[in-house]
Amino acid sequence: MDFADIARTLPSERHADYRKDLTRAIAGPLDDTSEPGSAAQFQSQLMVRTALVKAGADTTLPTWSGRDSRKKPDLLVEDSLVHLAVEVKRPSKWKTMLPRSVDAAAQIADAGLQGGVVLDVTDCLDGVPPDEWDDALLRAAEEVAELFFVQKRGFQPGYSHILMLLLFARPAWYAVEEKGGTHVTVYNSSVSWVFATERGTIGYQRGHRLRSLLERGLNRLGFTSHEQ
Repeated sequence: MDFADIARTLPSERHADYRKDLTRAIAGPLDDTSEPGSAAQFQSQLMVRTALVKAGADTTLPTWSGRDSRKKPDLLVEDSLVHLAVEVKRPSKWKTMLPRSVDAAAQIADAGLQGGVVLDVTDCLDGVPPDEWDDALLRAAEEVAELFFVQKRGFQPGYSHILMLLLFARPAWYAVEEKGGTHVTVYNSSVSWVFATERGTIGYQRGHRLRSLLERGLNRLGFTSHEQ
């Protein structure tokens, strides 16, 4: 992860939760992606916040303690008079992707909010050739999306609070041979969905705004985005 981007977008005021997340993000070996409390998990959370800030979003952290039954999502994004929750998960393997997605949705529900689930599936793509990332990412997104919403049928029971889903992966490094020599190409990718039973509803509009902010920010960090 690029800590320079993270550092440049940190809030000017001190916040205990940001300090804790930063400490956790730089602690331990970078190749340790064991779930859920690895350094990589907190790096992903901070990178998603960085993307939102770069897109101009008004982001904050939950102010409640989290010690009671009300869980704390990773981020809150102001949307008119309400806050939308963003919960970030970084599964280390494909088999943990769906359970982590369910956990993310549950955290948003426990907070009593609507919002979006963001999955950093970089570790899941280990060993997948970079030119196959987009297809693998799309297949994974379709699988997760069906947990929350079924086309032509609507929301799955208990998931109407999930307005959007975004999966991203970064970065893929590969060598490109040209006449002038060999250079390294860095490739990032993302795919996103908005869930709504009808166009124009408040949920539809909020989901699109949240997705637009995330994609705009990720694009500024060098991603290619695919909408569904």
